[in-house]
Amino acid sequence: MVEETKQIAETAGVLGTLGIDGRLLLAQLVNVGVVVLIVWRWVWKPLVRMLDDRTRRIEQGLRDAAAAGESRGQAEIEREGIVLAARQEARRIIEEAEKAMSSERQAALARTKDEVEKIVLQGKEALSKEREAVTKAAKEELGGILAVAVEKIAGERIDERRDAALIRQALDEAGGQDRSQRV
Repeated sequence: MVEETKQIAETAGVLGTLGIDGRLLLAQLVNVGVVVLIVWRWVWKPLVRMLDDRTRRIEQGLRDAAAAGESRGQAEIEREGIVLAARQEARRIIEEAEKAMSSERQAALARTKDEVEKIVLQGKEALSKEREAVTKAAKEELGGILAVAVEKIAGERIDERRDAALIRQALDEAGGQDRSQRV
């Protein structure tokens, strides 16, 4: 048996010594090559392409998210600026309104004061005219009463000039007494 094995080993070569059939090995190599070619062409390339596309989409999404974050930050800063400007504008408008209101209030107060002064002045003038009219009417009535009284006392009618002079004198005396009593 050893001899048979030597003979087989010499005819089969190194592969035969190891117990490998060369034809079967070649057939298996061809089968593995076909499987590798199929896997390479229809599985590996599409799989790598799909992974590359997915990687690109993820990277684009990250860039978009970063840009959106920056835009949001810019929008927030811009919003704060707009709010600040609006608050300042509101304060300015309120201050202007308060100033206008204050000046309008002062103007209305001045107009009211002027109107009150005019009314008081008109009242004083009307009162003065009324007093003069009442005084004049009282003097005339008193003059008539004095004329009647003088006629009765004197018993005769005095002429018009003398009558007027006596009435004036009586009125002047009555007016002087009236003023001294007031003081």
